[in-house]
Amino acid sequence: FVHAGRDLLDRARRRGRPCALVLADLDRFKAINDNHGHAAGDEILKGFAELAGQAAPAGALVARLGGEEFAVLLPVSGAHGAAWAQALRARFAATRYETEHAAFGATASFGVASTDEVGHILDGLLAAADVRLYEVKARGRNGVAGPPRPDAPEARAPVAGVALAAPLPV
Repeated sequence: FVHAGRDLLDRARRRGRPCALVLADLDRFKAINDNHGHAAGDEILKGFAELAGQAAPAGALVARLGGEEFAVLLPVSGAHGAAWAQALRARFAATRYETEHAAFGATASFGVASTDEVGHILDGLLAAADVRLYEVKARGRNGVAGPPRPDAPEARAPVAGVALAAPLPV
C-alpha cells in the first residue's frame, strides 16, 4: 500500500489533483470473533473489502492495513472522500451476515484526510485520518469524521498533532 499510495499521490500532485485518504476500522471486531467465531469475523472482513472495492472509483487504492483496519486512497477531494466514506459506512451497516446460530451486522468507523490539508504526503494523510478515526471512536463509533469544508474557519487550522506541508490559504 505504501509504495502504490506514494505513486498515486505523486501522479496526482504533478497533475494538480486532490486526493483523499479514508481509514476505516471495523467496530468491536474482537466481540464479533468472540461471539460468532473467527469464520464469521473472516466473512465480515471479506464483506467489507468487497464493498469498499466495488464502491471505489477508478484509480483508487484499497488495502487492508492489518487486523480490522483498511485504507482507501481516492483520487477525489476531501469533501468527496468524506461523502464516499459515509455511503460505504451506511451500506456496510445495512449488510447482514449469518452463521448457523445467528444473523448479525457490523459497523465501521472512518477518518478522512485530504491533500488540501497536509499535501500529497502519505504519512501526513495517514496521521490526519487516524486522528479523525479516533474522534469517531470516542464519539461512539459507526461514523465518519472528515476534513472541514474549504470555506469553514476550521479549514485554516491544522489537524491536532499533524504538521501541514504548506500553510493553508486564508
